[in-house]
Parts: sequence; structure tokens; C-alpha cells
Amino acid sequence: MKAKPKYFEPRPAGSGNVGQHPVIVLTNPDAYGRVKIATMSHSHPHNPPTKPASIYGLPIDPVKGESTVNVGEPYQIHISFLRANTPHTRMDLAHFIELKNEIWRNSPQSFTS
Repeated sequence: MKAKPKYFEPRPAGSGNVGQHPVIVLTNPDAYGRVKIATMSHSHPHNPPTKPASIYGLPIDPVKGESTVNVGEPYQIHISFLRANTPHTRMDLAHFIELKNEIWRNSPQSFTS
């Protein structure tokens, strides 16, 4: 999936004119339609802990190079602001579980609310 950072909760500083970024949806929607997401970028604001996207089986962009995945505190976003990637990219279950476990180790409170 992809989304504009200006719709992330909490909203990252300076995200007003930033275009679509890849995100990984971590949870089902809550009662308000929000999901928790792990962001992907070449430069994350506030320097959260990150891991190379390829260790989770995600492709490396041949032009921009490898992105990193934020494995710290996930953001939230309303599902109406999510868009499908083109071409579609899907993470296999083992990598998805590995990612969620890494986020849990870094931010255990992330999945309690």
C-alpha cells in the first residue's frame, strides 16, 4: 500500500507536500477505520529504528535503491487514505510476522491500543 505522510497520525513535521510513500499495514481497522502502519522511506523523520526492506522480502527499487522500514512506533492512518501499489507488492506471512515481532520488541505498547 501507499499513503501520503500528511495523513499519518501523529502527523510528521514537514509532511505537507510529501508525495505517496510505501507503507505496510500491520493491523485490521479499528472501530474508527484506522490501521497501524510501518512506513518505508530512504529518510525517516526523527531517525526511528529501521531495517533494510529486503530482509522482509520487499523489492529494491532499481533507480532509487533500497528503502528502509520503520521498526519503531507505528503510525496510524484511516483506511480511506491508503492506495494500492502498482505493481502490487505482497509480503509473505513469515516476513510479515518477523516485521511485527521486530516492532513489538522496539515498541511493545504499539499493539495494546
